[in-house]
Amino acid sequence: MAKAYFTPYGVGLGHASRLMMVAQKLQNSGVIIRFSSFGEAALYLSMQGYECVTVPPVEFAWSIEGEFSIKLLLSPRLREFRIARLCEKITGEILGGMWTVADRILVPDLPPPYTIAGHNIWDTSSVLAKLEYVGFTVPKLYVTQEQISKVAQYLGLDRSKPIVFIHVSGPIQTRMPFIRTAIEACKSLRQEIQYIISEGRPKGDLEPKKIAGSGWYYEWCPLRDEIFAMSNLLVLRGGHVAISQAIQFGKPIITIPIENHGEQLGNSEKIAEIGIGVTLKTKQLKANQITDAIHKILDDSRYQKKAYELMKLAEKLDGIDNVVKIVRSYL
Repeated sequence: MAKAYFTPYGVGLGHASRLMMVAQKLQNSGVIIRFSSFGEAALYLSMQGYECVTVPPVEFAWSIEGEFSIKLLLSPRLREFRIARLCEKITGEILGGMWTVADRILVPDLPPPYTIAGHNIWDTSSVLAKLEYVGFTVPKLYVTQEQISKVAQYLGLDRSKPIVFIHVSGPIQTRMPFIRTAIEACKSLRQEIQYIISEGRPKGDLEPKKIAGSGWYYEWCPLRDEIFAMSNLLVLRGGHVAISQAIQFGKPIITIPIENHGEQLGNSEKIAEIGIGVTLKTKQLKANQITDAIHKILDDSRYQKKAYELMKLAEKLDGIDNVVKIVRSYL
């Protein structure tokens, strides 16, 4: 009987949840599935009923300012440099060397020149000929107008006026400084702009709280997809899954990546380069910078036009189905 082995990264649930969707389709066709991972991902996969071997973790740390850092044995002086991105670069080259033994390398992203995470792969020149862009491996989210209307009515939102969704994710150390600045920024928005902030706290309160102006605050938002769909602008961290889903909904984006987080920084730079949004630096982030960026995107229709263009491109590629078909061709 055919078997498939998955090894998602263990910090957060993004990698595990994407691979699990592929695993589910393979399992439904009779393939035996096995995982190995660590941390939150290992627990999540086990809770979903999959056999998951727990392996030693690759540890990361977060500073009190909410910055990303790798747990290396560095002197205090060396820690002042942007060592995280250098280490990620070296790791990428090592993986590139390992990837040379692969028959095919599947990239869960849009093809060039719109590859969001291109910074992770384009420097590995030895494997470029093996890369296949299969599309985003995130679920295609379908939200009906009826669902959207119910949520808008529940929150008292006027859909003829701009709606901004500030969706925060990541470790608690990185979320709270961002949230405090975002709340302050929203106090200075033009009166017609409505906004929702989601703290992203697992097991947090599901009921929203009214805050300054026409704003709502969720500890954990159970209506995320509906609010994604109705919003005119999304403010995100810079993770690949959130950006992928924003593109699926055709929404312009403001990204505020975690400081020194190489992947989020690269994704965010690409968003700005493509023209579907702008990126702000977390280091010494001021509330007025967020306010100005929101006004800038809402006032310039070119961002929305480009986001719609990428949405139509993404609709042509079903990453999950494409991966399943390729894997099954080997089984």
